[in-house]
Amino acid sequence: MSDQTPEPIQAPQTPPSAAVIAPPVEGTPPPGASPSEAPKGKGFAITALVLGIVALPGALIPFLGLGSAFIGLVGLVFGVIAIIMAMQNKAAGKVMAIVGASLSALAIVVAIATTAAGTKAVDDALDDLGDITTAAPSADSSGPATSSTSEASEPAAVTDVGTIDNPAAIGDGTVWTVSSAGDEWAITFDTVQLADGYSGKVAVVTGTATPTAIADGDVSSWVSFPSIGWMANGAAVDDTFDFVPSDSFSDYRNTLDLEATVGTEMKFYSTVGLPEGVVPDLMTVEALFGDLFDSETMYFATGL
Repeated sequence: MSDQTPEPIQAPQTPPSAAVIAPPVEGTPPPGASPSEAPKGKGFAITALVLGIVALPGALIPFLGLGSAFIGLVGLVFGVIAIIMAMQNKAAGKVMAIVGASLSALAIVVAIATTAAGTKAVDDALDDLGDITTAAPSADSSGPATSSTSEASEPAAVTDVGTIDNPAAIGDGTVWTVSSAGDEWAITFDTVQLADGYSGKVAVVTGTATPTAIADGDVSSWVSFPSIGWMANGAAVDDTFDFVPSDSFSDYRNTLDLEATVGTEMKFYSTVGLPEGVVPDLMTVEALFGDLFDSETMYFATGL
């Protein structure tokens, strides 16, 4: 017999079961990643950039640029928010946010500058658009005197005549130089009278008008000719829209037909229908685009 002890039989070992790995859920950081590595949004940065790009071109247009300034202000707010969030590591797109905020801020500055420049240009244009000047007839000349541009620019020479307290005269031969809407006229007021209209009395003023300078094209514009009104006892006359028969002043043009080339002398007339019993004591003259001396209206005594 043998003294050897048989070795025990070992049971086969069962391999460990494989671990089940679930697929990552979309939007969650990968396993082992820290929360700071989670995807970050760029919504605020993109909004700031888009608003800045939109606002800047419009800011170059005077007055309309004010709307661009508002868009730029919104874009600047979004850009600042996006920059702060990016610095706190709560969002991405820091560079995009800085660019958007910069463009928005630039749009605000440009809009304010262009609008200010446009406003100044309009003010300067209105100041230079029109005035009316005069000079008394020359003592040693048989014809009417013309006004001097240099003398007419002196307020002291003209402020004492043509006011409601000291109205100018009609029919004295004075040549009035009117600049309005870019055109210039030499005007005399020759007569004022009451005439029979179709249904009542009509006040009529006649005179001569000569365009001496024309802003656009070769023909003057009636729009640049001053408008004529009437006053009675300190109040404006309520026009009854009555007219004189067309053949009453066949050699004259209505003030609405005063269109001609430079140097063309035209006889004109203007009428106003009068309420019954009303007789105007003042005729008013107003430039549609410009100032009359230092006031809005010139006054002429009718003598009616």
